[in-house]
Amino acid sequence: MAKKRRKRTRHPPIDPAARGPRPKPKSTRKDPRVPVRRPVRLQSDDGRLAGETRDIGGGGTFVKTDDVLEVGAEVVLKMQLEADAAPVLVRGLVVRAVTDGPDRGMAIAFQSEGLHPDRETIASFVREQDLDIRTERLEAAKREFLEKVRAFEAERARFERRARAEPGDVVLQDELRQAKREYLRKLQHTEARRRDLEAELARERA
Repeated sequence: MAKKRRKRTRHPPIDPAARGPRPKPKSTRKDPRVPVRRPVRLQSDDGRLAGETRDIGGGGTFVKTDDVLEVGAEVVLKMQLEADAAPVLVRGLVVRAVTDGPDRGMAIAFQSEGLHPDRETIASFVREQDLDIRTERLEAAKREFLEKVRAFEAERARFERRARAEPGDVVLQDELRQAKREYLRKLQHTEARRRDLEAELARERA
């Protein structure tokens, strides 16, 4: 007995617009970038240029300048990271060019060939700046949570005063018990978060 062939269901083609926007590809950059503005001098085959860094990472920088070079152009960068330190020199390659708008400039990837000893100096500077920024953020978050704890304590004190003032109000007593449970839940969450922040801050400083 011959088998019956299954009838294939034809579906209408999917409209690409209905798929929604495609997710942006994740950045492959491994080194952190810090928002540091420093004057920078660049030497290229087209001559000398001047600009200012928008951010710096261990593997590259973005330089804001009106003299934008083409992608693929090789440059030598000279910049002073600290006021009391000698300028650093590093060879780079233009990997992205922005020719208009407020961020007119170039993304430059540092190269390993020649003039590379100062790359470690740059990487060390970036790590220190990144640590300072994250430490300040953690400190700010810790202050915010401590303020919440004080607010919760004040709220608890108000509840207790109301409970003592109206001990015979059953509905009020029930509302106060529920409010106290909610207060304790928030307080426990805040305390746990504070401990996590302190532990993270201790690791950052180690």
